[in-house]
Amino acid sequence: MPLSTGAAISIWGGGAAVAQSWPWLGEEADSWLQEYGLERADVAALLGRSLTLSVPTSALEGSDSEQVAMGLRVISDDVARAQAALHKIVGGFGVTDLADRVDGDVLTAATTPDYLDELVGSSARLSSSEAFLKAVPDHAKATSAIYVALAPIIVEWTSSGSPYA
Repeated sequence: MPLSTGAAISIWGGGAAVAQSWPWLGEEADSWLQEYGLERADVAALLGRSLTLSVPTSALEGSDSEQVAMGLRVISDDVARAQAALHKIVGGFGVTDLADRVDGDVLTAATTPDYLDELVGSSARLSSSEAFLKAVPDHAKATSAIYVALAPIIVEWTSSGSPYA
């Protein structure tokens, strides 16, 4: 993730876990698949070996933009299937302008082309941030992680006159 990441959640091994646990998910899961025209293998491919959802710091700063930038990065054994599943799911929510890119076994997608460029770019990475390394010290060994840059939120609350500041 780029250094500009304001919040992110990552899971590793989600594709294998959902494939193994599908029998316990119940009929609701199968009806959800039918609603979006998906198969179990589509969900496993989209969860992949690693899935990260993120937003840039600007999204935490109370941006006046009509569209909040959000991104997704998936490492998958079947990246074409993951990409097709993603488009089916977001299409079901009426999103038609998702920007995405495939590089080898990595699918990266974002709600804006600029954020997609940040996600796939070679700029400074979040893993080089001292704040991130303190918050998630063993990120390379983790099976899941959540990171939120609190400074932009605190600044936004204090500058907005929030009673919670």
